[in-house]
Amino acid sequence: AFVLLGNLTVMNMLIGVLCEVVSGVAKDEKEQICVSFVTEKLKVILQSIDEDANCAIDKGEFHSILEDPAAVVALSDVGVDPIGIVDYADYIFDELTTHSEKDVNKEI
Repeated sequence: AFVLLGNLTVMNMLIGVLCEVVSGVAKDEKEQICVSFVTEKLKVILQSIDEDANCAIDKGEFHSILEDPAAVVALSDVGVDPIGIVDYADYIFDELTTHSEKDVNKEI
């Protein structure tokens, strides 16, 4: 009786471990798919607003996000508030300018 009970206990523990592993792998796969989806959406958005095709977004191009309905929808789809991100444009581009100036000063 004790041997049977012991075997059932070990079997249940192994099933629990297996379920946890499968659950963890599924979570990782889902996160990876989500990251790929967001990356592709952002590439499309950035390519559509990069007017001078230099693969860099300046402040003016960044503000044009709100003028492109597809970009607004794509940002909303991935959970980004387009109006909120444009409100932070001054902060984002001031930080980039500050870091660029520091890098130039280091080289001199």
